[in-house]
Amino acid sequence: MTTKIQKVEKAFKKMGGENNCPFYVRFPKNFQEYNISAFNIGDAFPITAKYIEREFTKRGQPYVLKDVKLIQKIENKVLQTIKLKMTNDKINSRGIDVRKIYQQLLDELKNERAIKQNPLITKILAKRENKEKITKLEK
Repeated sequence: MTTKIQKVEKAFKKMGGENNCPFYVRFPKNFQEYNISAFNIGDAFPITAKYIEREFTKRGQPYVLKDVKLIQKIENKVLQTIKLKMTNDKINSRGIDVRKIYQQLLDELKNERAIKQNPLITKILAKRENKEKITKLEK
């Protein structure tokens, strides 16, 4: 999410309107009380818990999108970006390299599977998780 209204407006103008801009989805006026102007589509990649740096909060409270139309609009732009980036040979330097992210996630998945298939590593990881749980309980 971004609060840089001028940057978003400039991108919309340059791309010929909000619907043509692949980088942002404008939030309705009622979001202005939170000082939020748009959702940055680049923030949606990659979508795994490991890569989520933090939750979006305003005034210390987690911000949750509940507007179904807005969620659908964001999902559509994300899917549009994925399709465009996965099928296009030329990758926009300003955009996200979806193919690279996809390949990295696949490689990580393969490594995790290989690790889980090794019984010795599985035992070590289980012991480590147990120690972490005990440490958390002691605190």
